[in-house]
Amino acid sequence: MKIVTWNICCLPKWINQYQDPNKCIYSIIKILKSLNADIICLQELFDVNIRNLFLKYFQNYNIIYENTSSYFYFNSGLMILTKYTCVKSNFIPYKNCCGEDRFSNKGFLYTVLKIKDTYKTVVNTHINNDEPVIHFISPSYIIKQQLKQLLSYIYSLKQFNKQVYLCGDFNSNKNTIIQNIPLSIKQQLYISGFSSEYTQITRLIIDHILTLSVTNDEPTNTTNDKTNVDFINNTTPPLYIFNTNCSDHCMVIKQYS
Repeated sequence: MKIVTWNICCLPKWINQYQDPNKCIYSIIKILKSLNADIICLQELFDVNIRNLFLKYFQNYNIIYENTSSYFYFNSGLMILTKYTCVKSNFIPYKNCCGEDRFSNKGFLYTVLKIKDTYKTVVNTHINNDEPVIHFISPSYIIKQQLKQLLSYIYSLKQFNKQVYLCGDFNSNKNTIIQNIPLSIKQQLYISGFSSEYTQITRLIIDHILTLSVTNDEPTNTTNDKTNVDFINNTTPPLYIFNTNCSDHCMVIKQYS
């Protein structure tokens, strides 16, 4: 099973400071189609016309997206494309937000997939920007609250299965995410998938594909931080690809055997 996550920087061109998304979207689509991934999680897909292109060119996928928008703010920009059967899907908005991110419907999108005889949950999110232009609340506080809400909700999803694939743009490195795991579930929520703090192109890693597993077993050694243990042995290290012609974020690819 191959999973891809990518912040494709598709804000409408009239406010997009990085690029005109209409000039690069076909390159993005071509790259994604060539990967033939089983699950694709996208962030910053705000432009409605570009979203419709994904609906057109990925008709062999089941597509889940959050469509709430108004004259005052954008939708969440989140989309999940999958070749598997979707059993249940939902979007959960974050209770806290700050800066220019308040103009979008920040939250996380998840779907429960039936894969052969098992069920897996995929979660796609985009955490608040850690350096907003204007803000009255500490961005680090907002990020902490969003991560707490996200991880607590994922923990509640154990009723569907004991393994969740968490993808997205976290605007946070490994240490920030680990530090913000709620203490009430820290001993029962295991996280793997983190790589080194920097890629070979010296970019700080803030985009992740993480494997979260829930266990009801009592911890055998409470002095160890179980979140640092890579307990999934049947995965290869994630691949990071940075294409300046497409986005200002790395695309992350992870293959599960």
